[in-house]
Amino acid sequence: MRGAKLIVAVCGVLLAVALFSPTALAIGGPANWMYEPTTFTEVHLTLPPASIAALEAEPKEYVKGEFSLAETDGTPGTAGSFSTPLTVGIELKGNLGSLRSIHQKAAFKIKFNKFVKGQSFLGLEKMTLNNMVQDPSMIHEATTYQAFHEMGAPAPHVGYTYLTVNGESYGVHLNIETQDVQSVENAFGTPFASPQHLYEGEYSADVTNQAWHGTAIKSWEAIEVSEGEEEEKEDLEALVTAVEAPSPPFAERVASVADLAEMTKDWLVEKYVGNWDGYAGGYADYYHPNNYYLYSDSSGRFQMMPWGTDQTWQGGQHLNFENGGGILFSDCVADTAGCRQTYLAAGREALDALDATTLDTVARCAAAALMPWQELEADISEQEKLPDPSIDGEETLQRAAGEVSATRAFIASRPQELAEFLGEPTPPPRTTEPVCPPLRTIPASGSGAGPADRPGGSTVNATVPAGPAVPAPQPRLGWGRSFHPAHLPGAIPIRLEVPGPGRLILHGSYGKDASTACRATTEVAAAQEVTVACRLAGPFASLLARRWRRVRLDARFMSAAGGVEAIARSLELRRWPTHPSSS
Repeated sequence: MRGAKLIVAVCGVLLAVALFSPTALAIGGPANWMYEPTTFTEVHLTLPPASIAALEAEPKEYVKGEFSLAETDGTPGTAGSFSTPLTVGIELKGNLGSLRSIHQKAAFKIKFNKFVKGQSFLGLEKMTLNNMVQDPSMIHEATTYQAFHEMGAPAPHVGYTYLTVNGESYGVHLNIETQDVQSVENAFGTPFASPQHLYEGEYSADVTNQAWHGTAIKSWEAIEVSEGEEEEKEDLEALVTAVEAPSPPFAERVASVADLAEMTKDWLVEKYVGNWDGYAGGYADYYHPNNYYLYSDSSGRFQMMPWGTDQTWQGGQHLNFENGGGILFSDCVADTAGCRQTYLAAGREALDALDATTLDTVARCAAAALMPWQELEADISEQEKLPDPSIDGEETLQRAAGEVSATRAFIASRPQELAEFLGEPTPPPRTTEPVCPPLRTIPASGSGAGPADRPGGSTVNATVPAGPAVPAPQPRLGWGRSFHPAHLPGAIPIRLEVPGPGRLILHGSYGKDASTACRATTEVAAAQEVTVACRLAGPFASLLARRWRRVRLDARFMSAAGGVEAIARSLELRRWPTHPSSS
């Protein structure tokens, strides 16, 4: 298995918290350890058939499911104990480019208190898992948000997770800090009360009275209330009024309702990282500005936060630092004696703060940490659950490597381009390239206890008795001593060693398109060696009658306790009815 070969290679090359500025990762609560660019967890979601059907019909409505999470040391196969399963609300996430069906590599929103009042997980009310299907490298968001943090601009924090749904691999997801009451309090340190709001803007909604998409709705009315009183938008109306007033100059008339020192940093970073799909990055059109949040404090003064930064650091997107953008940005750069000077000051600050070596190290080390997980995704995911179902696992990995190289080249070129815009000398790169430090340690927990069951992370319905400090080693899923010596009609008999009670799922695939060769699901009552008949798909059975075929066999075991294990191997099947042999 490719991923297994790379686990040893990646050990010792994970990114340390020390690589980042201390304030950049200073988010509150017991969940802060999850939101670091090279922290990997595993998440299991369980959805009953009714919930699957509901998501097929309406992907943006919460359905009932179960959630559990385990820590890892950063490599596959090292998951500790899973947290007690919680009943949660689950919906699909994404829009035009990233929305996938529940049967593909979907992105998810998880709401912990949707069906259980007052329930939280590690102090979180919500969790967002991005599928990164528009970012083959899987490092764009982690590197982009680090750039915001280096500038002292508020932005989400991220980690990674490997996701399974009903025991099936859904691959690597970005665990991004959800923009909600909790993250606002973490970022700004103030209680969230009226007249404060968190607004979300997308698809050309902007702080102007212009008609939105040719409708009777004003553009600012299309900005959605994410947190705060839905019917009280006086703070947003005040911002619109100030923006559209004919005088005095822009910086003077909006100073009381917009923190321009913060906003100009936000816009400068958007331009720097090539975020054409944000607020300041592209030209205003049917879809832009897009992907931004506006937060108003207790005085009604706004700051801006980014979102949806997966399509950054792309070749051909070396954005001009002063053209385009939403009305706040365009009016700012047009205010030559006022706001433009604040924006240029943010640029000069960025020449020092956005050091190419630091950002490249984030990209390089995150990519190294991701590699074995991407290998695992390519190895065990069904074709339709790969980031791009039109290409196979090998090509997926090749594309990822190419995007990582392109990202690092973008990072290296940007300081000079910013310096040329400012008329300043290009800052020299820091000569010492930080090393990627060793793996993180998984804290010991009680038998059956997960991260949410330790002090400071309990939920309203999770109570687990204390157990031994270090759990005893557990048996693992494995291949049996041999394949069954006799054939079954229309099936491949496979022998496996199952570690305990649970569900065993087999899936065989063949060819470049990973077409289905066979499937099988069986319930196992106890730890034992079992023989499972992987039933042949009709087209494959016909093909096998004519010639030999090589089959990739994936086995996944979902234990009754909630854990998931996966293994894979290759089979060479001769023309029926000769015996299969492993290779």
